[in-house]
Amino acid sequence: MKWSEDAAVNECRAYFSSHPVLMKLLKGFWEKYRSYGSFTGNVTLKNLTQDQREVLEGFFQKSFHGQKSASISAAKFEKALKNSRFHQITPERLFLACFGAVPVGKRDEAQRHQEQWSDMIMQVQSRCKDPLVQSWLEAYTENPGDFPVLSRRLRSFGDDILQGRKLLEKTADILIRLPQRQDQVEYRAVFSAKLTGNPHSFDDDRADGRLLYELVKWFVQMTDGNF
Repeated sequence: MKWSEDAAVNECRAYFSSHPVLMKLLKGFWEKYRSYGSFTGNVTLKNLTQDQREVLEGFFQKSFHGQKSASISAAKFEKALKNSRFHQITPERLFLACFGAVPVGKRDEAQRHQEQWSDMIMQVQSRCKDPLVQSWLEAYTENPGDFPVLSRRLRSFGDDILQGRKLLEKTADILIRLPQRQDQVEYRAVFSAKLTGNPHSFDDDRADGRLLYELVKWFVQMTDGNF
């Protein structure tokens, strides 16, 4: 009698979950997948017990007698999977069954992350047509290193695109309302209170204070105040 795919997946997940040494092996291949972007590499299992060796012998159909450690390649794992009753299940499908996801290679993840941030910056650009904000976003996109304070804060958000967008929108609001654009002078505490409701938000020892200093410095250097 042929298994349905769902039944095979459920049975395979139950089998692996009942044997921690196989889950440890699969987790090792997960990390290799993350590094190389495909199912490849070798995983070494150390300090094997007799029970663990017996589990490995059952799955790989080979002797691990007396071995304290074993190095297992992705190719051997995939071959053993195909020779088992779970032959219709791919390693990627097994990852999904056991861990709820398929690993993403670090290079692909970095590219996707960069694309997400680029899309977010474009969204901010499309929403705010202020010429100074547009110039600043172009300058930041071309040379993020010119804005170390902003760059560090954006990096600290990791994959949290929403927080990154909020910070860029806050930065745009600061630039739009800079009193220097109207050749005006305003106390920092007053400016801070207008924007945030807190006169101390832009104090020197605060993150937003350092951001404000960086923006004013860029404004003076790049525009000579001609906005």
